[in-house]
Amino acid sequence: MRPGCQRPRCLCAKGARWKSRSVRSVSRSCLRVLFTVSDRPGPQSLTSVKWTTLCNTSLDNPTQRSKDQLIRAAIKFLDTDTICYKVEEPETLVELQKNEWDPVIEWAENRYGVEIGSSTSIMGPSIPARTHEVLANHLASYNMWALQGIEFVVTQLKSMVLTLGLTDLHLTVEQAVLLSRLEEEYQIQKWGNVEWAHDYELQELRARTAAGTLYIHLCSQSSTVNHKLLQE
Repeated sequence: MRPGCQRPRCLCAKGARWKSRSVRSVSRSCLRVLFTVSDRPGPQSLTSVKWTTLCNTSLDNPTQRSKDQLIRAAIKFLDTDTICYKVEEPETLVELQKNEWDPVIEWAENRYGVEIGSSTSIMGPSIPARTHEVLANHLASYNMWALQGIEFVVTQLKSMVLTLGLTDLHLTVEQAVLLSRLEEEYQIQKWGNVEWAHDYELQELRARTAAGTLYIHLCSQSSTVNHKLLQE
C-alpha cells in the first residue's frame, strides 16, 4: 500500500462485503439499497448489475464530486433536453412529438411552476435562469446517493424533464424510455427493426433506467415507527 493511502473500510450486508476508502457513514435509506442488492440470490440480472455499479459509485465517489456539482451535472441537461428539441418535418413526426412530448413538458411546468418550452432551432429553447434555480433547489432536497441515481438516469434518457417525471411517479420506465427514443421508434416503424441492434439497445436502456429509478426511490425513502403504550 502506498504511503498516505487509506485502508479500505468494509461494510457487510447480508454476507456481501462492500469496500470503500471514502465512506464514513451510511444513512438508513442508503443502507436499505445495499441490503436490497445483497439479498438477491443467484446470478444478477442486468438491472441488479446496474444497482451494484451505482452502489459502488455512491460509496466511493471516485470523482470526489460535491452535492452542488452533482446537481449542476444533472441540471445542465435541461438546456439540451431531448424532448425540448423538435423537428419541422415530416409532418407525421411533428404531430407525434406534439402529442407525446408537449403534455410532459406542460406537466413539468405546472408541477414546478417554471417555464421550459420547446424549439425547432438547432440552438434549442431558451430556458430562463429561474427555471434552473427552481429545479436546482428541488434536487437539493435529495441526498448524495439519490443524486447519483438522478444524474445516472438523466444521462441515460438525455432528459431532465423525463427524469423528473420518473421521480414523481408521473411516468413509468417504459413510457420514459419510449419518449426518449420517440424519433428512433418512428424511424423503426417506417424502415423496419434490426433485431440484433435495436432490440438490444432498447432492453439495455430500459434496464439502466429501471435500475436508476428504483435506486433513487430506495435512497429517498424514509420511515418512522410510532410506539404506543398499552393501556391496562
